[in-house]
Amino acid sequence: MYLDCAYIFGVLIALAGLYVWLFYDKKVDATVFLTLVILVTIMSFVAAISVGQFEKSILKQNDYDDDSEFDL
Repeated sequence: MYLDCAYIFGVLIALAGLYVWLFYDKKVDATVFLTLVILVTIMSFVAAISVGQFEKSILKQNDYDDDSEFDL
């Protein structure tokens, strides 16, 4: 669930950047905003991937602990 939320957040930020890039007044420089959009999108995907890896490691650890309890 958390992964889906982070991916959706990243996609929505990227779509906002695309909207600004396409429809923003060309006389005003939007480079800083577009740079922030790119950075935040990358950071949200990195966060989603790291949360997924952390979740897998926690689930593996819990499975291992559950198995060791029943070996008695």
